[in-house]
Amino acid sequence: MARTRHQEPLTDVTGRRIEASPGGIIPPEDAVRGEARAKAAVGRSEGTGVTAGLLLLILLGAALVVMVAQNVEDVPFSFLWWEATVPLAVLLLVSALGTLVVDQAVGVVWRRRRRRARAMRPA
Repeated sequence: MARTRHQEPLTDVTGRRIEASPGGIIPPEDAVRGEARAKAAVGRSEGTGVTAGLLLLILLGAALVVMVAQNVEDVPFSFLWWEATVPLAVLLLVSALGTLVVDQAVGVVWRRRRRRARAMRPA
């Protein structure tokens, strides 16, 4: 294979050889940019997002507690042949959870169909 614009094999920051990409050899400027990013990240700690996630979880939990505390009155509920009297907060939470489950199920089916369609498409 003929090399373009670069005579010696490309290596990453650790010294491992970079193999040819499907379109040919990786251009040297891309390898240099990758090395610069890797060297810049050394000695610097990247955050894991746990702090932001934990803060968001605490805020959502507090909002949930306030919502439950404000919606304690019983409301009549009837669906098809079921009839019950339940606290409004429970009804709201069950409705939200049901919506979330249906949304995720539809998303799974949608993504699966798209992947199959892409796999069947000629390259």
